[in-house]
Amino acid sequence: MERLIDYNEMSNIEELTTMFSQVKDSYMFFRLTGKAHATMPSREPVKFNGSMLMLVRAGSPFRIRVNDQVYTLKPNTLLTVHRGDVVSSYKGDVMTAQDDMPADFEAYVIFFNLSFLRSVNINITALNLPQLFQKPQSTLDLNADESDTLMRYFDLLHNSAADNPGDQLSRCIASSIISAMIYQMVRFFQRRISQIMDCNEKEMDAAARRRHEYVRNFLKLVHVHFAREHSVNFYARQLYISPKYLTQMVREATGKTAARWIDDFLIMEAKNMLRYSGKNIQQVAYALNFATQSSFGKYFKHITGISPSEYQRT
Repeated sequence: MERLIDYNEMSNIEELTTMFSQVKDSYMFFRLTGKAHATMPSREPVKFNGSMLMLVRAGSPFRIRVNDQVYTLKPNTLLTVHRGDVVSSYKGDVMTAQDDMPADFEAYVIFFNLSFLRSVNINITALNLPQLFQKPQSTLDLNADESDTLMRYFDLLHNSAADNPGDQLSRCIASSIISAMIYQMVRFFQRRISQIMDCNEKEMDAAARRRHEYVRNFLKLVHVHFAREHSVNFYARQLYISPKYLTQMVREATGKTAARWIDDFLIMEAKNMLRYSGKNIQQVAYALNFATQSSFGKYFKHITGISPSEYQRT
């Protein structure tokens, strides 16, 4: 059985590292080495009640398991751990005590409190979509320049926390840095997935390439029109195919239905607007082309489990 670790417990790692900073109740930064890890008391799989980024900078490769997937950590690997992910060392087909980290291992870690991470504003309309074709992965192998770029964001967060560990301005600065860092990581993912897609398309037959192009164009259309057009029928008409065929192709390519993609875009934009736009709920409803505030409220609660007003209060 895995052990749950929350944000407050993670702060105890300050005693085991030579480099540590935090903005209280928001995020913490620390340097993790194999020698420090060997002194940690935990020897069972762990589950984090928070989100973590780990950038490996040096050391011999070693394997870990995140949920059901096994990953190799080596220099310039970025590891992303989300709330609820179970992390353990790996030996063969079993989860083991976390005591296999090489002594020469060196990584830099940012651990986010979930309530703070939810306050970071990400503009979904600024993002491109090729990475959405790929199943989520917990690691990304960077080249040296990309690793150095990401390390500069880590340094900014560390220095900001070290200079002003608890004031509101520090949280605002950190939120802006994290937004920029997320956009940068999306760019890294886009480069990788674009390369994979280009290679895959070369290996496809004509029919498969045509289906792939339909899905790609559907996602581009949703990216442009989701705020006004909520119906799968609209996108099917734009592509001159039936809604049933569109839904089938999108599900096969992405694991989600066409309607679910539209919902995901709408809800993310609704959350951004409710929290950051300064608009009231009625104005958000009309901006997203709902006939009434009531219909928007019912839709939002059906998808998220809470009402728009409850979301604004969290």
